[in-house]
Amino acid sequence: TERIQIFKEGSIPADPRQDLHYSRVLEVLGEKNTADPKALSNFLIWGQKRFPADHYLVVIGSHGMNWRGIIQDNTSNKIMSLDGLRSALQAMNQVRGKPIDLLILDACRMAFADTLYTLQGQARWMAASQFDVNGFDHGTPIALLESHPDLTARALGESYIQAYSHPDAKEPGISASLLELWPDAVSKWSKDFTAVTH
Repeated sequence: TERIQIFKEGSIPADPRQDLHYSRVLEVLGEKNTADPKALSNFLIWGQKRFPADHYLVVIGSHGMNWRGIIQDNTSNKIMSLDGLRSALQAMNQVRGKPIDLLILDACRMAFADTLYTLQGQARWMAASQFDVNGFDHGTPIALLESHPDLTARALGESYIQAYSHPDAKEPGISASLLELWPDAVSKWSKDFTAVTH
């Protein structure tokens, strides 16, 4: 298990030894169970201390199994529960003093009510899909953020959804959603959903 820093292509000399050629290994941790919420919270807290910022985008790319969880560790064959994910995000937020601005769940089948309820309050916005996915386009939204550094978390999240749903995307026609995780918004969504189902 390694912690790496990824750079913009061409900004540093390419390293063909790395899977990501424009990256540097910052720490080698040895074998870790990445499905352990403590491993994720340690990384998130380490990341914000090493790279302090006013706003944070957290991207979690792994296998997703809806209510059963996300982040599958291939060595232990474990998967992190939604409660475990919440506790890891909560640990970062407690150090930071406020919720994450934008959470991207780059994994299959995570845009469901279970996720929304469990993670409410841990991020301002969350982008995810309710379908099987083959990875979000990160290049387009990050390029937009680079050219517009004052972009809001909502606008950045919308750019992820637009890039994912674009006709030229890897999986055109597969939808993703930007969801507000503020508890008031989740409560309103719940009431609206209840009214429709009745």
